[in-house]
Amino acid sequence: MLKGVVILLGVVFLALLGIFVYAVFSSYGEGQATGRFVLAPGEAVVEMAGAGDRLVLRLRQSDGSERIVYVDPRNGRASGELVLTPGP
Repeated sequence: MLKGVVILLGVVFLALLGIFVYAVFSSYGEGQATGRFVLAPGEAVVEMAGAGDRLVLRLRQSDGSERIVYVDPRNGRASGELVLTPGP
């Protein structure tokens, strides 16, 4: 009788361990960035930072002007842009 209970508990433990491992590894790849953002010719990334669920890129163009682009990293699409111009 005791031997059967021990075997049953071992089987339950292994089943729960398998479910736990499956749950951890099945959600492992979620939330990774897969998008692609293409720079204009002559542009270079000066700075990059995260802001919430967006990626903020400060880009310098070949003529020296800069712009800030807000990118959704899941699809690579720009969701907003600021063009930086020198003051007076």
